[in-house]
Amino acid sequence: MKKMTSGIAFSVSVAFVTIAAFEAQAVPTGAHWVYVPNRVNPVTGELTGLYGKYCTADLYVDFEPGDTISSADFGIAGPNAGISTDGLFYQVDPPFGSDSLLMNLSLAGFHPTVAFDTAVAFGDAPPSFAQPMNWSEAGVSGAWFNTTPQPAGPSFRLARITVSIDSTFLGGQIFVTGDGPNGPLGQQDPFSGVVNVPNFLCPSPGAGALFGLAGMICLRRRR
Repeated sequence: MKKMTSGIAFSVSVAFVTIAAFEAQAVPTGAHWVYVPNRVNPVTGELTGLYGKYCTADLYVDFEPGDTISSADFGIAGPNAGISTDGLFYQVDPPFGSDSLLMNLSLAGFHPTVAFDTAVAFGDAPPSFAQPMNWSEAGVSGAWFNTTPQPAGPSFRLARITVSIDSTFLGGQIFVTGDGPNGPLGQQDPFSGVVNVPNFLCPSPGAGALFGLAGMICLRRRR
């Protein structure tokens, strides 16, 4: 069973950064989406049933080399922060899915779509703590952090979001805190600010298949 909620759309096409910092040298430099093919369960190889109905993308915030990240939030600490869509968010019901935390990929062997659940992340793992996300008409709100700051540069994944294929907008803002190595004596230099997230458009099913094929080719070349 899945839960779906709608959001409010507004138009954003490119990423800009507005930072409210404390005498900071290091700041996030932007944000971007990475399309994630969701046709096949990555563990079992079985079809998920999402293809042609929903599309999935990972949200990354871009940093300078040497930066670390401590926390992030949608719609709490940052003014006007939040992520919204004009389509439908996709979520997997508990116990396999979660309103907030990115689930362990090992569960993908027990549920066909858990690998594509909408949830926040802290790199390649769940954060130490996350508030329950509010997937409401006003967009997504909630904060998450890690007890140990993580290396962030050049980019750091903070969410995986799956929306209905008919959505024409997925974007907004995210508020992040962390440290950079640019203090006057070489010490960590704290920063805090809002990053504007560009609009993500779901590719057509045919284009999505090409994205997935291109990703497989790249992996084979790297090996």
